[in-house]
Amino acid sequence: MREWVKDAILSTVLIIISIATYFVSKDYPDIASHFPVRLALVLGALSVGLLIKAVFITRVKETEKIQDLSSLKNVFIVVFGIALYTISLRYLGYLISSFCLLLFLISFLGFTRKLHLIITTFGCVMVVYVAFKMILGVPLPLGLFFQG
Repeated sequence: MREWVKDAILSTVLIIISIATYFVSKDYPDIASHFPVRLALVLGALSVGLLIKAVFITRVKETEKIQDLSSLKNVFIVVFGIALYTISLRYLGYLISSFCLLLFLISFLGFTRKLHLIITTFGCVMVVYVAFKMILGVPLPLGLFFQG
């Protein structure tokens, strides 16, 4: 089934749900009805937006679209990198494993300046380390090699 058809069906179902929610929640007492009514209105508006996008934008783009398998290969490479990260986290600990993962992911996305790549990766890892370890007091994995 084409993507725009799936989106159109989904948006139609969501519009029906939002209309039903709106009419059911209108019978609630005044204060209790505010949140469900607003939620139904937001859901309805977003569903109408999805329907418009599905019919007028996605349908036109799908006729021009050619299947590209290189993106599927990239997904498997990233998933493999994350799987390797989860395995290495136990042995190398948070700091080294996260540094290697971010270094891989950022360079995989096409960032080529080596010095900026290392500084950005180190900064991101240290910000998360300080936030979790120092501020929140959450223990991060040290790794088997660094426990003593």
